[in-house]
Amino acid sequence: MGTTTETVTINLGVSGLNGTFQISAALDSGFWGPFATLAIPEIYAHVFGLIKTGRVCNYTTANGGNMPMELYIGVVEFDGTIRPLLINVSPEVNGILVGLEFLQIFERQLAILKKNPY
Repeated sequence: MGTTTETVTINLGVSGLNGTFQISAALDSGFWGPFATLAIPEIYAHVFGLIKTGRVCNYTTANGGNMPMELYIGVVEFDGTIRPLLINVSPEVNGILVGLEFLQIFERQLAILKKNPY
């Protein structure tokens, strides 16, 4: 029996000094730890007008490498709930990622259900 890999995407709004932007993020179950909420490429932080905090967090990548990410402040809307959020920013991030802490902050959880074979 093979393994099936599917990407779970989450639609959300990110607000900064330049307005609110609707984005889709991939749920990354391997993106975890303190402040492992939302990770975006650096260019988005500038487009959105996010506020730089001056703090950096280091994360371990899937291949065992180290990726430092700067923390920015923004406001995120997800599923009708709005929260201020520390957002991870790096020029090395490929795509937009949501970590498991994001789900906790928005009081949601991930459930994996077996598909009905019929």
